[in-house]
Amino acid sequence: MKIAFMWKWGSGKTTLSSIFIKYLENKYPMSNKIVFDVDINSHLSEELWILPPEPLGVNFQNIANILEPNLTSVFPENNIPEVWTYPITDKSVLINPSNIEQYWLEKYYSKKWNTYFFQAGNYIDQQSWKHSCYHWMLNSYELLIHHIRDENSDFIIADTTAWSDNLWTSLYMAYDLCCFIVEPTQRSIQVYKDYIKTAWEKNIYVIVNKIRSESDMDFVLKNINEEQILTSFAFNKSVYREQEDAISGFINLEEANFQKIVDKLQGTNKDWNLYYKKISDLYKKEVNWWFSDFHWIDLEKLYLNKNKLWE
Repeated sequence: MKIAFMWKWGSGKTTLSSIFIKYLENKYPMSNKIVFDVDINSHLSEELWILPPEPLGVNFQNIANILEPNLTSVFPENNIPEVWTYPITDKSVLINPSNIEQYWLEKYYSKKWNTYFFQAGNYIDQQSWKHSCYHWMLNSYELLIHHIRDENSDFIIADTTAWSDNLWTSLYMAYDLCCFIVEPTQRSIQVYKDYIKTAWEKNIYVIVNKIRSESDMDFVLKNINEEQILTSFAFNKSVYREQEDAISGFINLEEANFQKIVDKLQGTNKDWNLYYKKISDLYKKEVNWWFSDFHWIDLEKLYLNKNKLWE
């Protein structure tokens, strides 16, 4: 099942998502785990102590060749339009998390424990700033996340942002559960309210983080419906100083809260037919909006006439 941890800087999102991944490694060591760092300011590899792989964001053509090999014949000279996503068809390669090493993706992930780590790319050095738009760097990720055919026992985890990328692209439908990390401040709560008001999917739940007192939680409950709050975590200064012994202690102390997240995720239902139909419908909408005109090709006719949609 696919889960996203969302918010902006300062909420403890990356720290909390990294500790959740470590919890999964301790509690579910045999489960398949795929992790995506798709935050514009990516630091998840550092918190997981894992070497960052080749970024997905600059390798759309290669990723497309792996997942949609028929595109090479459809589009001349391997000039595959970087549409937000392509429909799943009978020729699509669907990734089984239990056999991920069979798909020629090893260049794009680092492995630690039973976890495969991918990243879209980042803007934390001067060289990367010169490369491209962050939104464009998510295209490869979108293509990949939609081609993962996960089961209830799989954990597909994304550390991402609460920006328009998860609202106005195909990523709005990518996750079975979205966890919005909220601090007990008016600004943090307002970001959540603005996001949930705009979101198409309503599978978004709040994780209240950095609780220091009962009054903090009271403040949150006055502003957010309790039914939308999945769980809460107390502030732990040692954890945010990245002290490993403190992290282990935090996992033990907050085990019930981490398990609540797992239970909520595994309690969701996935309708693959509906999911793939949404992807196909969005593709048609997007290519007829401007992608076809931009590439001087009728992308709907060219692609869908040569491929049978997945059934």
